Amino acid sequence: MVSYFVSIIYIIVYMVVSYVIGAIFCMCGKSKKQISLYYVVGNITMWAVFQLLAVPLIHYQMSLTFLTVLWCVFISFILIYGLMHKEVKLFLFAPLKNFVREIKGSRGSQKFLFVIMFLVVLLQMILYLLLQHIDVDDARFVANAVAAWDSDKMLLTHPNTGSILETQVGELRKDAVSPWMMMVAMFSKLSMIHPAVMAHTALPPLLLLMVYCVIWLLAEELLDGTINYCCMFVLLASFFHIFAGVSLFHQVTFIMTRIWQGKAVVAGVVLPIILYCMLQIEEQIDRFWTMTLLGINLAACCMSGMGLILSAVMEGCFLLSLAFRKKK
Repeated sequence: MVSYFVSIIYIIVYMVVSYVIGAIFCMCGKSKKQISLYYVVGNITMWAVFQLLAVPLIHYQMSLTFLTVLWCVFISFILIYGLMHKEVKLFLFAPLKNFVREIKGSRGSQKFLFVIMFLVVLLQMILYLLLQHIDVDDARFVANAVAAWDSDKMLLTHPNTGSILETQVGELRKDAVSPWMMMVAMFSKLSMIHPAVMAHTALPPLLLLMVYCVIWLLAEELLDGTINYCCMFVLLASFFHIFAGVSLFHQVTFIMTRIWQGKAVVAGVVLPIILYCMLQIEEQIDRFWTMTLLGINLAACCMSGMGLILSAVMEGCFLLSLAFRKKK
């Protein structure tokens, strides 16, 4: 019973911390005050910090406990540094107040659309809690997380045989530079949730919420921030997510059935948020968005080798075309 209580508290704390870190990052960059932007940027920042710490520690065969403690120290330092600023209260609470004021001042049709959108997204999150998809890739991905959580050694257990290795071999070498499942194992250590349960049940709703936060950000950018249009945009995306699972390899299938895998997070979160950053940089090149893009690149590397390659190609093509158009 105590472990259930700790797990629920951990999930709530994780969401609050991701929101606060996003607010701190946006405060330092003098960026927009948006709830969805805070949540997305906060998560990406925590993933980027994990990537910077995990890769060398895995290389030197340090323990998962040591990585967990070090990551918590870095995240705590960011929180303390940010909360010491006088402006932080404004950035923390201003978007919440503005959003409530905007909803209260909207017409009945806008409120109705927002409620429908909220319920559709909430239903998908609840389905992840109630149902479970068993995927063959978990024989390696989730097995790596379980082995690290159980033995406290990162990527030194063969996922097929269970034997302890002296160094990473085969697919484990690729996982060593994209250690997303080690982050899942770290979350399990912090929350007292078994890695299989963390991957299949606890983490997916949080990641799915992040997917729709990114979609909302894109809607605001493309549709001038009108609530009606943003809600319809999210509902349309949700409609495609529900009914477009026509292939095992479709982006929608990854988002709706196995979002805990790194490549699914790349498809649902990383590539769309890169597109959003590109739209911002198209308007004005400033330090905040370039630093955000750096964090996204580190998060993409953490997710999978596919994220590393696709993010580089996507940004390279965009920045090359931008340089030609601006003649700079």
